Amino acid sequence: MATILSLISGGNGLLVALGAVLAAIVAAFFKGRSVERTNQKARNADALENHYKDVSSAADARHNVNSDGVRNDPYKRD
Repeated sequence: MATILSLISGGNGLLVALGAVLAAIVAAFFKGRSVERTNQKARNADALENHYKDVSSAADARHNVNSDGVRNDPYKRD
């Protein structure tokens, strides 16, 4: 404790203050990255859920199509 007080009381107070500011900036940067990563994971989970819903809807639509519709086309389109 005496060493820390001697650093602050001398002419090194500015260096200690700059070190504290630098540490705060680095901590804020890493906290922001963590929050952004969490948000990105949530967006990816929502996108994957929507994709699964689309695939499910497409699979359900396949069974609802009249399979005889192409053969009974009056305009003979293939």
